[in-house]
Amino acid sequence: MFSTQFSKQSPLLAKKVKSIYYRSVDLIDKDRNAVRPLLIKYLGLSDWVAMNIPLQTWMKIEALDKEATQQYFDLLYKEGAYKKRIDTTKLYYEN
Repeated sequence: MFSTQFSKQSPLLAKKVKSIYYRSVDLIDKDRNAVRPLLIKYLGLSDWVAMNIPLQTWMKIEALDKEATQQYFDLLYKEGAYKKRIDTTKLYYEN
């Protein structure tokens, strides 16, 4: 969602951003089509594009399988997609 540096420099703002993100996830989960008019209003997409574009699945950090994410990254690293192995379990802001 955002960097550790941002979280440390602006902890209150980081909590607000997380709260807004989580409310957005709840809205999308409740009614995926409810967000489509927002794509027009805030992103300036055409009506047709906003109403037909595939929507990304969003989730709250607590729902993320961090071990599976690490295994996926390790596979990419093993296959040469990355030059350095990273512990992805340390990359999440959870406050």
